[in-house]
Amino acid sequence: SPTLRLAAQEVARGEAQVDLEKRQRIPNLTVSIGSKYDQTARDGRGERVNLIGLSMPLPLFDRNQGNIYAAQSRADQARDLQRATLLRLRSEAVQAYDQLRTSEQELALVRRDL
Repeated sequence: SPTLRLAAQEVARGEAQVDLEKRQRIPNLTVSIGSKYDQTARDGRGERVNLIGLSMPLPLFDRNQGNIYAAQSRADQARDLQRATLLRLRSEAVQAYDQLRTSEQELALVRRDL
């Protein structure tokens, strides 16, 4: 069913968002490369100095927990919606089957009376 397939896609999207938010709690490493002219050399002449820098923010207080919690809530909501959709479709199928059985019984009665 397209409705059930859409619900499954929403669950997968929600779970992927949770994974993304969990990965974002790990800070990114930044590398910087450059050069500058240093005029404080020992021989009194300036010289070019090459620089390499590494930096990384330390997530002491913000480990992306709020976004992770929100993504988990949305994923749970998508799973609940998927279950509700499945139950609704099953109920509709049972109801359609019951209507078919009732129609067959009515048809059998009409044929018997003819």
